[in-house]
Amino acid sequence: MKEKTLDSVSLLISKIRRLDWQRLKEFFGPLAFNHPDCIDAIMTDGISTDASFTILNALISRTEMMSSGEYAIEHDRSKNLLTYNERLNFLINCDKEGEFKHSEIATISFPLNLKKVYQIDSKESPSVQLCDVLIGACIESVYQLMDSKVLNQNSVLSLYQDSQLIHFIPDIDFEGQKKFRKGSQSEEYLTFIQNEIYSSKL
Repeated sequence: MKEKTLDSVSLLISKIRRLDWQRLKEFFGPLAFNHPDCIDAIMTDGISTDASFTILNALISRTEMMSSGEYAIEHDRSKNLLTYNERLNFLINCDKEGEFKHSEIATISFPLNLKKVYQIDSKESPSVQLCDVLIGACIESVYQLMDSKVLNQNSVLSLYQDSQLIHFIPDIDFEGQKKFRKGSQSEEYLTFIQNEIYSSKL
């Protein structure tokens, strides 16, 4: 949340309650019931509700796995993406060696093969334009899939394997998730990030 105020939290809670939140009650329940621990965490300075770090790690672990050598990332010029740009550069500039397992399919190693990230006007880059089109089509396909529960054979999603898609859909198969994340080094990774990367900002 950009504003840690009682008004903004109250607005968030009212919006959650207007949704069919019980379909994902494990996810939305604490907000819908105005649970004090959840609200305190949101209101506490220094605790961020920004999911960009989680998204970036999923993205980078995937691109690192796909790359055979050094590479760069370019993305559309956008104020919203400036935060991603900054955080990617912190990851890029980490030169200490380290390897961390997140799950059965996700591992990240430092230093990264990613060496540069920059913004570009999509009007000047056919590749960025193509990515914009594919992302938009994928999002539309996901909405259709949520409504109909059936994937159209002409859907853009059919072009991809499951392992090529990054998603954050709540999963209540707790045993399956436990197995999937067995041996995860998330705690060690967060300590590494804090000590080797973000401490350099101070």
